[in-house]
Amino acid sequence: MVKGDIVNWNPPALQRWLDTIMKPSTKYSYRTAFGAYTLFTGMTASQLIDEAVEDAKRDPREKQDVLLKRLIKFYTWLKNEYPKKSRGKGEHKVVGKGVADKFAHMMVSAVRSFYATFGLTVRMRGRQRLPKPRVKNKRMKVVAEQVKVLVDHARTQRMRNLKSA
Repeated sequence: MVKGDIVNWNPPALQRWLDTIMKPSTKYSYRTAFGAYTLFTGMTASQLIDEAVEDAKRDPREKQDVLLKRLIKFYTWLKNEYPKKSRGKGEHKVVGKGVADKFAHMMVSAVRSFYATFGLTVRMRGRQRLPKPRVKNKRMKVVAEQVKVLVDHARTQRMRNLKSA
């Protein structure tokens, strides 16, 4: 049962998957990822499993790789359309769209874990693999001239000595 981004966690399929996860923080992350996946697909856990099993039973010449195609589309949706919500206490409002590379990779891995619980593996190699997550270095690069300007603007001689030490 999908209702907005609220998932019914009682079905046996979801319980079976969540019981394999030991760490509470991982379980929380995976539940978030599966909630996003159901928001993306509009399908329940049993519908997702049924569809994947149907595709796996097909002749290799007729197989459509439903899981692989959907996971790649899910990754793209996460990067561009996933509603980012505010954090902290109180009501969480949508503040933007799209998530970071690493978070999108984690969410796709969580969904792959869900399918793997039922013997449905998704190989993402070659052209079908996801792009490598790129971490942006947010450190400020300070050059010598900028340090000199900062020291020159110190209010007292003591502060100038502390800054130049």
